[in-house]
Amino acid sequence: MNLILNSTFFGFALFNIGVIISKGFRKEKQELLNQLDKSAIIIIKISGLLMLLNVALLDQETKKYLLSGGYWWVFWFLIILIILINLMLWASKLTRSGIFRLFLSIAILIELFVASMSKVTVTGFNSQYLPSSWMYFTFDFELIITSILKQIIIFILLLGIVYLASDQLKKQL
Repeated sequence: MNLILNSTFFGFALFNIGVIISKGFRKEKQELLNQLDKSAIIIIKISGLLMLLNVALLDQETKKYLLSGGYWWVFWFLIILIILINLMLWASKLTRSGIFRLFLSIAILIELFVASMSKVTVTGFNSQYLPSSWMYFTFDFELIITSILKQIIIFILLLGIVYLASDQLKKQL
């Protein structure tokens, strides 16, 4: 479940950047892009609510660790960001603003990077870990590319499903 939710946020951030670039170069009518954009916003709203529900349904021990453990700041940053994103995406003026969308994309990408690197960051500042422990962290370029592609594919699949479902609903009405 977390893979799908993280993939939707990552894919949405990249999609936003693509939409901004596309709208900057092509000024003509972009009906398909606007429909895909609306579907992407629906996906993020649902994913944000599911992520908050996922946090609410965690067992007490996990909640206690996340709220006050070594990574508490990453957890709270994620929750606050998800709530802000969901609240801001309800305002149609904000969703049409290129600057807001760019800021939103950068915030999502930074949060996902911080969340993935939090273990390295926290252990790096902890006095129990010696500098020699850094040799255990290896940079695997193939793994990173595979992970990014997997997240993009998941987002594209979800975007296609939501777009086709909303298109079918419009045809029936």
